[in-house]
Amino acid sequence: LMELIKTKKVEKNILFLNKIEKASSVVPQFDVFLMTSEREGGPTSVLEAMLMGVPVVSTQVGVVPEVIKPGENGLFAPVKEANLLATHVIEMLDNELLHQKCSQNARELIQKEFNSNVIANQTKTLYEQLIQS
Repeated sequence: LMELIKTKKVEKNILFLNKIEKASSVVPQFDVFLMTSEREGGPTSVLEAMLMGVPVVSTQVGVVPEVIKPGENGLFAPVKEANLLATHVIEMLDNELLHQKCSQNARELIQKEFNSNVIANQTKTLYEQLIQS
């Protein structure tokens, strides 16, 4: 990867940070949060980036299609569609209005629909339904 980065002359834009304790603390420094996974249970990291107001570009994994409204609070692409992911990253970086809109809307969505009270109530309701069935 290091050789490819040198060949493409993008050394100043890419950092290899190895393992970082409390890695989520660096997320607010990102211009865009890119998730390229083929499979995810969450991904929680996408929700954390959204909470921090970092625009997300992701593959359609886990809850991403349910949480991200394309063009409103982020962008996504099908798994293994690297060219479309790249196009979305460039669009997010080049379009300041889209960047700001996605950042603000994502933060508001997570604060409103994914806060601890909402999640606790959803969990309680699910347990109550299971007990009754």
